[in-house]
Amino acid sequence: MIVLLAVFVSLCISVSSSNVCETAAQNKSTKGHTIQILYPCNNTIEAVVGSKLEVTCTVLAELHPAEILVYWLANQTFIEEYSRDNRIKETESERKGTEKSYLDATLNFSKVERKDFAVTFVCVILSGETDLARYISIKPAGITDAIIKHVYVQHPSEVYLLFRQDTCDLLSVSANCLKSI
Repeated sequence: MIVLLAVFVSLCISVSSSNVCETAAQNKSTKGHTIQILYPCNNTIEAVVGSKLEVTCTVLAELHPAEILVYWLANQTFIEEYSRDNRIKETESERKGTEKSYLDATLNFSKVERKDFAVTFVCVILSGETDLARYISIKPAGITDAIIKHVYVQHPSEVYLLFRQDTCDLLSVSANCLKSI
C-alpha cells in the first residue's frame, strides 16, 4: 500500500511540475522580431524548506541578445533587495544560434525559506521593441499538500497519517482513513 501511495504521489508531482509551457509568452515587435518566454509558465513549483533550488527563465529571441534585458523580480522588488543576505543569486547566460538566441536568467537559491512561499517571482524581458513578463510561485513540497491532512506522532515509533477524505476511496485505505506507517 505504501509503495502504491509513493508511485501515485510521484506521478502527481511529475504531472504538476512539468517544465513545458502550453503557450509561450510571445510578442512580435514592429520590426517583425519575435521574443518568447519559454519558461516560466505562470506556474507553481514545489520546494523543500532548507533545500537548494534553481529556477531558470528561458527566452527565445530573434534579436541580438545585447538588445534584450532579462531579469527577475521578487514581489516587484529586485532580487538583490529581496535577498540582501545573498541567499538567492541571479545569473545570466546566453546560447547563440544562427538566427535565434536563447537567454537564461537563473535564480539560484542556496536555501529555500518559508518566506519564499509567499513571494511571486517574475521574469521580466525588456527591449526597445517589447516587454514581457511571466511568473513562478513556490509552494512547500511533499505529499502533505496532495494527500495527507494531518500527521500525528504519538511516539517516535508510531506515526499516524490522517488522509483527506477524497483520497481515501482512491487509495483504498481504511474506512476512517487513519493509517500507521
